[in-house]
Amino acid sequence: MRWVLAATAAVAVVAPAAAQAARPNVVIVMTDDQGLGDFSYTGNPVLRTPAFDAFARESVRPGHSR
Repeated sequence: MRWVLAATAAVAVVAPAAAQAARPNVVIVMTDDQGLGDFSYTGNPVLRTPAFDAFARESVRPGHSR
């Protein structure tokens, strides 16, 4: 029983320090019936998507991984 308490205390001390390590944020956007060409940041001259355009400027997209 003491080892369970000791292990819990060790995890409680170590976990916050490990959680503070800088990790990238990952956001996956899934939409229904929307293709890659349906955003203005991909060159669509008709549709305007300012929120996605701003998000795309600050993001790494799958096309960047080539």
